[in-house]
Amino acid sequence: LKALSKNEKNRLRLGRTKGVVSSLCNALRDESATIEERYRCSNTLMFLSVPKKNWEAIFNSDDKLLPTLTMCLGDEDARVRYNACFCLFLLAKSEHNRYDIFTDRPLMNALVK
Repeated sequence: LKALSKNEKNRLRLGRTKGVVSSLCNALRDESATIEERYRCSNTLMFLSVPKKNWEAIFNSDDKLLPTLTMCLGDEDARVRYNACFCLFLLAKSEHNRYDIFTDRPLMNALVK
């Protein structure tokens, strides 16, 4: 998925494909995932969040997206933390997503640390 998401033409399709974002979130939440696996999944999620047309689709595709990104903000790998921050930055550009993002208390606590 990481290789596919680097191509701009694939991002819209992948971001809207059922199960892609959920699979990435599940891999990020998996305690047995290696640092490299978490980095690749967070990087893919970030790339999928780049197109403006994907912002709402990705945000609404998995109800565990915000808790997953919150968990990534506390990751030991700086690359995973960066990808999670940038993904949140992109998703918060949509007015539809902004309220839910900024009213999520655990997420806001993780951001200010």
